[in-house]
Amino acid sequence: MTARGLGLLAAALSIAAAGTATAAEEDGNRENREAAERAGEADISSVDKGPTIDASELSKQPKLTRAAKVTYPPDAIGKSGEVEVTLLVDLDDKGEVTGATVIEPKTPTGFGFEEAAVTAAYSLGFEPAEVAGKPASVQIVYKFKFVPPKPPAPVATPASAPVEAPKPPPVENFVGVLLERGTRIPMSGILVTVYRSGAEQPVGFENITDGKGQFHFFDLEPGSWKVFIEPPAYYPFRTTEEIRPREVTHATYYVERGSYNSFDKVVTAQRERKEVSRTVIENVVIDKVPGAMGDPLAVIQNFAGVARAQAGTGFILVRGSAPQDTQFFVDGATVPIIYHFGGLRTVLPVSMVDSLEFYPGNFSPYYGRATGGIIDISIKKLKPKKAGGYFDFNLLDSGLYLETPIGEKAAVAVAFRRSYIDWILNAVIPSNAPITDITLPRYYDYQVLANYRPAPAHDLRLFMFGSNDTFKIVFRNAARAGTEIAGNQISDSTTFFRALATYRYVPADKFENTARLSQGYDTLDFQIFQFYQHFKINTTHVRDTVRYEWSKKLALTVGLDVIYYRVDASVYAPNAPQEGQDQAMPDLTKTHQTSVSGMNIFLPGAFIELEIRPWKNLLILPGLRFDYFSDISQATFAPRLTVRYQLTKPVALKAGVGLFYQEPDIASGQADKNFGNPDLKAEWAVHYSLGVEWKPREHINLDLTGFYKDLNHWISQTTASRPDGTPLRFDNSGAGRAYGLEVVARHELTSKFTGWLAYTLSRAERRDSGSSSYRLFEYDQTHILTILGTYQLPRNWEIGSRFRLVSGDPTTPVVGAVYNASIDRYSPIFGSKYANRLAPFAQLDVRVDKRWIFNRWMLNAYLDLQNVFNRANPEAMQYNYDYTKHQVRQGLPIYPIIGLRGEF
Repeated sequence: MTARGLGLLAAALSIAAAGTATAAEEDGNRENREAAERAGEADISSVDKGPTIDASELSKQPKLTRAAKVTYPPDAIGKSGEVEVTLLVDLDDKGEVTGATVIEPKTPTGFGFEEAAVTAAYSLGFEPAEVAGKPASVQIVYKFKFVPPKPPAPVATPASAPVEAPKPPPVENFVGVLLERGTRIPMSGILVTVYRSGAEQPVGFENITDGKGQFHFFDLEPGSWKVFIEPPAYYPFRTTEEIRPREVTHATYYVERGSYNSFDKVVTAQRERKEVSRTVIENVVIDKVPGAMGDPLAVIQNFAGVARAQAGTGFILVRGSAPQDTQFFVDGATVPIIYHFGGLRTVLPVSMVDSLEFYPGNFSPYYGRATGGIIDISIKKLKPKKAGGYFDFNLLDSGLYLETPIGEKAAVAVAFRRSYIDWILNAVIPSNAPITDITLPRYYDYQVLANYRPAPAHDLRLFMFGSNDTFKIVFRNAARAGTEIAGNQISDSTTFFRALATYRYVPADKFENTARLSQGYDTLDFQIFQFYQHFKINTTHVRDTVRYEWSKKLALTVGLDVIYYRVDASVYAPNAPQEGQDQAMPDLTKTHQTSVSGMNIFLPGAFIELEIRPWKNLLILPGLRFDYFSDISQATFAPRLTVRYQLTKPVALKAGVGLFYQEPDIASGQADKNFGNPDLKAEWAVHYSLGVEWKPREHINLDLTGFYKDLNHWISQTTASRPDGTPLRFDNSGAGRAYGLEVVARHELTSKFTGWLAYTLSRAERRDSGSSSYRLFEYDQTHILTILGTYQLPRNWEIGSRFRLVSGDPTTPVVGAVYNASIDRYSPIFGSKYANRLAPFAQLDVRVDKRWIFNRWMLNAYLDLQNVFNRANPEAMQYNYDYTKHQVRQGLPIYPIIGLRGEF
């Protein structure tokens, strides 16, 4: 039978999928030890994150601490000579082997050399590599050299001695497979021991599981044998098997991990920090953030620089900017619709998300057409070891996620989610309600993701996703709503689809090219009585980004960013409400109508950015972005500059300044000839930021950033007219500013805890067209405090909590009202704009998770309880019909989300 092995043959580290290394023979001499010690001197690639990096850039190189032993396959003796097997080995941030793939020889030998090498690789151990002092997962190339045993010297045999009969071949009579309990992942490289102690002399044998988790024993004597398995980080496993004569005993063992905490997953080396302000949150954190219900974008509300939006709006308000000033991307491709109805759910489930990157300002020239912030959702890199997935049931919706590998180079995943609020409400609405037909809020979304990596230098991905939201009510007597009302229906339907293809080519360390093509459509059909909006927009988005590194001191990134829209629209409505406008009911008698068919909007863009390191601790990033807006016939050039200086190992200084442009908002009709002003030009803003980062402990980061945003050429409402007397409605004579200070203290993802404190002190102001003084911005919030943490408890319990304290929104007081007989309604008289504020917002949320582990699946129950103290938080001011009385409209009361998730 096969034992643990006989000797270390060769070890080497080199550039992933490219380098070569010398072998270390297994005789243990000094030369071989030195070869093994040199294992960390070659280039190393960080797992899943970017191109191969030079080993000299690591703050610590991996070092071999535990050798592996292999044996020359018996079937190859006399049939093969020396054989080298080269493996691509994954090391986690603890230095343990998590995966091994044969890259040489490309054609299987057929004698078992490859299987023996993979099995032995899981017995290797290393001191982990480190990037900037933080343990990182890396890929290495490791070689095993198989040397055939020397034939025994011939021994003279007396002529009278009998010839010994050949021994019979070994008989396999105990075979099994080792799987991780709950996930069914094969456990490779694990020692399995069988023994029996009843005889005079104890007998025991050992075997190491192969890449499929299988183990094999031969010629075990009939009777009871004890089985013992004790992998690191797992509970010990003991059982007894009965071996019967002339039978093969088969067994499947499920070994339970010591912790199924999602925080225990491998954290790969992160992309180098280059921006002044950038927050990255991994999916394992997103899924457990209290108050976010596992939704990716809901987590952003907890970041510094993000103001609290009113419940049900789904707005992202960044550093004093309006909601439309912040752009959303999925893997760099623009998406117009990111939320379902009411902002409760993002159109992407967390199962499809790898991480979320948030830039509140001073973002690189890779992004454009925005003056606020950038949110880019990175789609996960599929590497499933088995077919599996999950189902999720909660009070809002239900979802299903499935993934499976396709060979060793490809994988595919699908997901679907649907709400069922409509089913519940339809069942409880009384038959005598004043409606004849109803389609209550219903949404669904779907995703398909496929990865294919034919070679280490080539990575292809296809991601298709879409969503649909529908709402409809037909009234029996709509005239009761007012004399201006005609029709009897309120409906809203929103649909979008995107197909995103990505090709990443990294032939060498110094060069990489990423090309992306996104194609899709968006439709909006909105009707409220006689008013309607119908949009259909076909979108094509092309990106191509090339990066070349001349040396460690100089690198260049250039790229194209081109968007094409084809728009069909039909609108009949009063003027859309604008920021800073008094919150009176719109005059429904003053309506406009517009219709376009086949309108083409072409938005070509290009960018360039240099990475300059005059010395090791200083990084200078000058960049330039070009954009052309065909709908307003304007070309723009936006220079940007970011500087980072590593003052000491734990302290970094950072600064940035840049110019950012944004075209008029299509949805609000600002540049439409009927609703707005077709002569409008792009708004522009200058971002300034200055900050310091301090890392006093390995998992603790402190960040202090000051910012100032100067808004110019701002689109503002105006009472001015053209020479022919027609109203302008809008012009570019407005301005604005926003400034403040952001403080963040974050405890990074560890085995037990993650959390952060974020505080923003800020002020946002606008100057309207025709005015010489500034006023408060509609969404200004002076103080924004968030404290959040999640902790793992024993027995697969997790608990988390979030507390938020935010200044109230500005409000404009109503000082009187006059009766308007033409519309049979009172019209308010307003005081000084935004002279008052609502009371502060304060809320505590709690989330509790409990996981049960079964052999082939896991069950997770969770409770996400929002507004634990049931505080009546103010959202807006409401008035009676003649504005003589008012009350505060309150937000959601205590709100529980209870759910079950089964993972298989």
